[in-house]
Amino acid sequence: MISYNIIVGDTATKVLIRLFSLPHDSVFAQRYFVIAMATIFITTPLCMLRNVARLAKASIVSFIMVLVIFVTIVIRYESLHDVMSTVTEVGNINTWDFARPGAIQAIGIMSFGFMCHHNVFLLYDSIEGASQTIWNCVTHVAVTISFLLMVAFGLVGYATFGDLTQGDLLENYCWNDDLINISRLLFSLTTLLTFPLECMVTKAVVDQTLRGGTDPVPMSKKRHAIITVSILVATYFVSISTKCLGIALEINGVVAAIPLAFVLPAAIYIKISNDSWKEKIPAYCLALFGTIVAASGISLVVYEILTFTADSCENDRIMDHCNINDTYLPTGDIIQLPLN
Repeated sequence: MISYNIIVGDTATKVLIRLFSLPHDSVFAQRYFVIAMATIFITTPLCMLRNVARLAKASIVSFIMVLVIFVTIVIRYESLHDVMSTVTEVGNINTWDFARPGAIQAIGIMSFGFMCHHNVFLLYDSIEGASQTIWNCVTHVAVTISFLLMVAFGLVGYATFGDLTQGDLLENYCWNDDLINISRLLFSLTTLLTFPLECMVTKAVVDQTLRGGTDPVPMSKKRHAIITVSILVATYFVSISTKCLGIALEINGVVAAIPLAFVLPAAIYIKISNDSWKEKIPAYCLALFGTIVAASGISLVVYEILTFTADSCENDRIMDHCNINDTYLPTGDIIQLPLN
């Protein structure tokens, strides 16, 4: 939820600045104000819902928005790639090295992208006539589509900006690019529509922890409201304390996603299964892989935080290729940057 708030703060501010011609120091163009308004008027009402099934239509709308965003970055690849390959390091052989020093953190971020394990109980209960067969089908189709979209976004975005690619892909584009501003608006909306799913899980965990039991006891309206608002307020204050989405995703990935995706499923299988130890070898390998990646990832993220500089996250400044309309090449040719 913290990562989602950071995304909304990064993307929605650019849209407001462009749409209403706001000065950059206007209170209405500040991240803390935008995140606060989104929390009060959008995420709070959605998070007050007690049944995840009510969000089904919102999920369909969110998926359509993702497809539209992908189309826009493909269009911008066509119009920006030639210019970017000339004025940046895009196309340099080092840009496409197979593995680089940030590979461990990248595994964490990718794991975070697929981290849906904590939602499975709520989602399974929301399916009408749920069965293992139906659940298997839903799981495989959803994860496959997510995988294809993730690869597509990553390849197109990285092919466009190369080494300049930031943690939030849309941060690479110019603030006055109206096509991308539409994508920024859609991305903010789809993020806000996803937020309640995470909040529902958090509410359930907080409630069970406070009660000291895991029995499914319905929360009273008062208790539900207090827990929900407390979670949202805590999330808000942590969200406005940082502008760096990359580090937030890395922390989420190595601390939560990797153990949740690799270590815990393997450990549970090893614990409850009656299979022989030879049949459990793949599970031991999976758990070992997750443990190594999580431990090394945490160390690298801590080092990254300790060596953090103002230039490490450049999401609050205009990218260099947006500061000029004419880019002069060594040959004397002129290429017009497609800003609008």
